[in-house]
Amino acid sequence: MKTIEHLSLVLLIFLLISYNQVRGQNSNFAFFYNLDFIKDTTDLESRQKELMVLWSGPEMSMFQSYNGYLRDSVLNHYLNIAKDNDNNKRPAGSTDINKMLQEMNQFPVPLFSYKVVKHKNKGEINNFRKIFRTDYMYQESMGGITWTIEKEAKEILGYQCNLATCTYGGRKFMAWFAPELPLDDGPYIFQGLPGLIFELYDSECNFHFTLIGLERKSINIENYLPDNYLKVNKLKFFSIEDEYKKNVFSQMSEADAQRVSPSDALRVQERVKSENNRLELIIDN
Repeated sequence: MKTIEHLSLVLLIFLLISYNQVRGQNSNFAFFYNLDFIKDTTDLESRQKELMVLWSGPEMSMFQSYNGYLRDSVLNHYLNIAKDNDNNKRPAGSTDINKMLQEMNQFPVPLFSYKVVKHKNKGEINNFRKIFRTDYMYQESMGGITWTIEKEAKEILGYQCNLATCTYGGRKFMAWFAPELPLDDGPYIFQGLPGLIFELYDSECNFHFTLIGLERKSINIENYLPDNYLKVNKLKFFSIEDEYKKNVFSQMSEADAQRVSPSDALRVQERVKSENNRLELIIDN
């Protein structure tokens, strides 16, 4: 990963040329963001950090935890081995599940499991979320954010950035974007500005995204999305999530529930209750 300070004018021109040429690839650049956030509103000292990545291409992009990407890459590798074994009629046991789990566990479990996929040509945002063992997907419009470009400007990592503000999910957000990098994208669902978002935070600084580096790397975004998921609307998803936080058994089958001890259930319940500071304070349809 290269730090932004090393993004020279020559590399910038190369980036923009490559970005327009490689239209057949889903992603050809990775922009890395540090996310500093408050997990628990009852404990304002509970700040945590997570490295996030924006996989950006001309037609679509995906924002996710980088640890989530690393773990998914291991899983995809072994799934491909299993498919190859099946195609060549080799025994399933030739895929070493224990080795796969060991390799996945080299990387921390992501603090955020969501994957935000922006389909630029369709003007749609697909949000993939997981609750217990079930994958969900809900959609938002890319035109759902109204930006106001302010007069303030400042330099970030050698780039002149302008300030823009918006309201989303009941919070007011400030975004610093760089017109020199005319990529209308940014962290999470945020996009639509005439330049890449370098920094974004809400008015109370519960969530603070900071661009820290980039890498020229191509991935097939579709390979990192769940094959099977339940499509629901946004309001329905968050109502399911709220119910899960009240009662973790709500997302378990009867067989799963019987295998969970009361002490384990209590521990999970306390953990999910402490994760009470989601970015969206208000859920609209």
